[in-house]
Amino acid sequence: MDQVETRLKAYSPDALREILLEWARETHPSKRNEFLARLVPPTAARGTAEPAQNLERLWKEAVDNIGGYGYNKQGVAEGFQQAMDRVFRSVHLSEDEEDRYVRWVTEETGRRVDAIVGEKHRQSYHKAATLLVALAEMLASRNMKSKGTAAVARYREKYRRHSAFRQELDAAISGSIMSA
Repeated sequence: MDQVETRLKAYSPDALREILLEWARETHPSKRNEFLARLVPPTAARGTAEPAQNLERLWKEAVDNIGGYGYNKQGVAEGFQQAMDRVFRSVHLSEDEEDRYVRWVTEETGRRVDAIVGEKHRQSYHKAATLLVALAEMLASRNMKSKGTAAVARYREKYRRHSAFRQELDAAISGSIMSA
């Protein structure tokens, strides 16, 4: 992990931005949830007084998936968290880049929710609900709470006949900054 930290410190903010852009382009669709969680760390939502519990959960799951056999998984995860916090503090996106990422994250989230709920994978409804509410929390952390609320409402209406999904959505919203 020290090698990763050393390498990250050597990059300029522009170089780190290019790494993140390349990572976004090359990330396989099956790994995009992890990428999305890493792209929008929960520290971004900490500017609000309310918890971004779904964003925190996705971030934790992404960080927990780092490492492998023979690694001090907790140490690797903590080191990665610290390194990514430094990256997010040093990389500043232009307004246009941020808008582009927000659109991309919104579209990818919609595709994933549609794939899970539209195909009636009931055992994964909680994942779709968590991802959708995490998107809403991210939008709220960027002073776009109405867009987040609208996204949740849009999917609640779209899948109004899927009571199990609506229950999972209510559970994800409960205690979230979106519940207010």
